[in-house]
Amino acid sequence: MSLKYTFLSENNNIKGTRLQICNDEIRSVSVLQYKAQGCLLYSHEKGMYSENQKSQVKRIHEFLKTADAYGIDLVITPEASVPFDIIKEIIEGNEVTPEKGKLWCLGVEGIAKREYNLLIEEWGNRQDIIFVYPQSINMSKHINTLFYIF
Repeated sequence: MSLKYTFLSENNNIKGTRLQICNDEIRSVSVLQYKAQGCLLYSHEKGMYSENQKSQVKRIHEFLKTADAYGIDLVITPEASVPFDIIKEIIEGNEVTPEKGKLWCLGVEGIAKREYNLLIEEWGNRQDIIFVYPQSINMSKHINTLFYIF
C-alpha cells in the first residue's frame, strides 16, 4: 500500500499560514491535551459517541476556553472525544477559536454518513474550510473525523 501525502501549504486558500508549532524560532511550544473522561458508546448508525453528551459538551467548552485563555500553541483531543455540535459552533462562530498561528486538532465523535455528506454540501463552498479526503475510506455507515482548526 502506498501513502499519499496532502500538503496543505500548497492549498491556495491557506498559503502563507504560519503555525507556531512549525515555526523555526528557538522557543518553547505550549501543548494542551484533553484527557477524556466517561464512557464511549457505539452505535451502528453514527459510530462512537460519549455516554453523557451534555456533560461532554460542557467539558469540551471549558477545555477550549482554557486553551484560548492561555494562548496554547497546540491543542489536541483523542479520537471521538469532541461532540460534533462543538465543531458546528466553532464554524458558525458561536465558540472560541484559536488565535492566529495556533493549531487545534480535535478528534470528533462518530457521525452518520448521510449527515456527514450534508455537512460537506453545506460547508463545501466556504473559503475557510478545506476537506482533505483519505485515499480510501469505508463510509458504509459512519465515520470519525479529525478537524484541524487554525
